[in-house]
Amino acid sequence: MAAPKHLPLHHISRSAGHVLVQYLYTDTYRTMIWIGPTDGQKEMIAKLRTAFEVYDTAHKYDLKGLVELAREQITILRKDIDAFIIINIFKEAYPTAKANDFWFRAFIKDTIKKAFEQPATPLPAKTATDETTATDLAVEEQLVNQDLPFDNILLQGALEV
Repeated sequence: MAAPKHLPLHHISRSAGHVLVQYLYTDTYRTMIWIGPTDGQKEMIAKLRTAFEVYDTAHKYDLKGLVELAREQITILRKDIDAFIIINIFKEAYPTAKANDFWFRAFIKDTIKKAFEQPATPLPAKTATDETTATDLAVEEQLVNQDLPFDNILLQGALEV
């Protein structure tokens, strides 16, 4: 099978495109230098999103070596990232998994298993006798104005059970 002369890459970010070009020239997985905030997990989350995009693109163009490298990156980067964030990332960056992508199925299963073993602290249910503080009101206001995907609600409920 001859390789296409032009690859449409408008669907991926510049960071994923950078990794793809680096791989095509050097057979390595190299990301762009991070120039964002260094506090919190923003860098790890951005790199995980890029790895999922690379994984999807490598599958699309049958780049088996790059698929393996992206898997390694995803496995390393997901260590300290909340399961809900991982789910949101893969929904954006790898929206339709292939039926024969057994590694991805195992990855998701393992992510959920780890979430059950170390669940995040759920928000307490508010009762009629609770006293409302300024902090409670601020948290409530944030939650009221925030959309929450159904799968996040479903997984959170399962974790709490």
